[in-house]
Amino acid sequence: MADEASPTERIERKVSQRPTLAVERRSPRRRAVAVRPPSAFHADRSELFRVGGADAADRGTAIHACFERIEWAADLDTVEDEFLDARIRNAVPGRTEAWRRDCIRDFRAACSSPAIRGVLERPGDDAVVRRERRFVAVGPNGVQQGSIDRLLLRRDPGGSTAGVGIRKAWIVDFKTDRIDGGPDQVAGTLLERHAGQLAGYRDAVAAIYELPAERVRASVVGIDAGVVADLAG
Repeated sequence: MADEASPTERIERKVSQRPTLAVERRSPRRRAVAVRPPSAFHADRSELFRVGGADAADRGTAIHACFERIEWAADLDTVEDEFLDARIRNAVPGRTEAWRRDCIRDFRAACSSPAIRGVLERPGDDAVVRRERRFVAVGPNGVQQGSIDRLLLRRDPGGSTAGVGIRKAWIVDFKTDRIDGGPDQVAGTLLERHAGQLAGYRDAVAAIYELPAERVRASVVGIDAGVVADLAG
């Protein structure tokens, strides 16, 4: 039978078929599902959302806005402070110029760490990066939604970034927690606090891009300590 849909309807149908989300088919009788962010699986949510004050929260938002601007490490050498300042003003309105300068200083200091700059380096021509990659996916813990700070995808030759042809992925989650101790202690504390969130991200990325979990790396980055800690497993 010929397709009687209009050209517009056929175009909309093709667009809707883009595999940007992993969605599990459910019985028509099931009308609703619970959607939980990966942070909901944190072992101790009171610790995750412990009071650090509005200044700490705003500082985290400001530094994340700076990282969102950086596609690859080479951008660090060309992006101007005035541009970063504008991004912070947009993300955190009402803060003083001196406060914004402090955030830019902290961002620059973090990126001078070899470990953090290494996170931002492009590993090859087959690499693409997604910043603030929002998702809705079905994983072992149910339907999840969230936003990944930085998602590095490695493509097979001829592959696309929509899901087909992705051979591995790297999740990077930037944290501005201020933690006392040496690098190993800071890395351990970050993983203890955020392992549940990282695991949720890993499950989601594995589902979206149809990858086995062992081909999805998940790391938490401690901005102030200049450490990168990988989720085990």
